[in-house]
Amino acid sequence: MSVSAPSPRSPSLARLRRLAGEVGPLARATGVNLASPDRGRRLREALAYWRFSATPGLLPQRHIAEVFPGIEELSAHSRAEVDHAFELPLGERVLVDLIVQHLQPQLIVEFGTFTGTTTALMARAAPAGATVHTFDLPTAPDELIGRAFRDRDDLAGSIVAHRADTRSFDFSDLLGTADLVYVDASHHYADVLADSRRALELIGDEGVVLWDDYQAAQPGVVAAVSELAAEHNLAWLAGSRLAVLQRPER
Repeated sequence: MSVSAPSPRSPSLARLRRLAGEVGPLARATGVNLASPDRGRRLREALAYWRFSATPGLLPQRHIAEVFPGIEELSAHSRAEVDHAFELPLGERVLVDLIVQHLQPQLIVEFGTFTGTTTALMARAAPAGATVHTFDLPTAPDELIGRAFRDRDDLAGSIVAHRADTRSFDFSDLLGTADLVYVDASHHYADVLADSRRALELIGDEGVVLWDDYQAAQPGVVAAVSELAAEHNLAWLAGSRLAVLQRPER
């Protein structure tokens, strides 16, 4: 008797195991959500996460020490600053801090400055003499963009703030020179894909790209980053919303 090969559209075994492992916790969480006065919002969020977990092509999860061997020997010194509701969570600040320390980058490029909390974090974690080029749109409010590092003597000279559209900015002088690119600007699919492809042009042979918000609440980020995984060896850092590409690819 011949056995036909599984359909390409069939869920992978790893995906089925992941879903099976989430059934129990999801059932318990659903009971709590149904009993909540805020049940409508809670159930919508739970449904979004369930759909996200079932999405084909999600990046494989890898521990940070698998991607960056030796990083476990470092200690993070991230500040628990809270400037707005969209701050990078403290756990992810720790991961970004450790990655920058591990890489010892001389040139960092950031797409999406906002208040600049993450910009300042990376500048402080980078070695002396390193430069962070950070980009945000010229139409964003002046009083908001970069206020976490503006007029800070300890960061003077280490951050170059650009108010420009990354789709039309001339990156000629930076192509192939970045040691780390951090992508956290527009979360719309087309914008994320454009920024991601630009990030791949900016990193050198040993460069790293990090993406924030690889999570259920940002389907545009998930779709764009997962699409790139068809061409590159990307991973989802376990316990975080960070996705990563490292060269040379492993």
